[in-house]
Amino acid sequence: MQHDRLNDVNILSETVLPTPEKMRKALPLAPRLRGTVYEFRQQVRRILDGDDRRLLAIVGPCSIHNIGSALQYARRLKALSRDVDDVFMLNHARVFRETAHECRVEGVHQRSPPR
Repeated sequence: MQHDRLNDVNILSETVLPTPEKMRKALPLAPRLRGTVYEFRQQVRRILDGDDRRLLAIVGPCSIHNIGSALQYARRLKALSRDVDDVFMLNHARVFRETAHECRVEGVHQRSPPR
């Protein structure tokens, strides 16, 4: 892989991502989850179109270092969402951290810039 030495100084590697079709074949979604994803997207669409008066709140922590803690946070967020569902639609933002110097966001591998 060739990099522009001026603009791509923080990029360590590049990986071609599989197509959405290949991903769907490799990781099929269970029918129950398919309905959940569809309904979630419909709710977001209704909020963004102004047909649903609730506010869409995308909340963090967005950086996940510990899967156990992330699951605990997600459970607590789900419980909270039941209490505020009439005003807010809560969505958990997330990024998976691999090391102190690298992060992976939707298939992009990049070294964190120096502090």
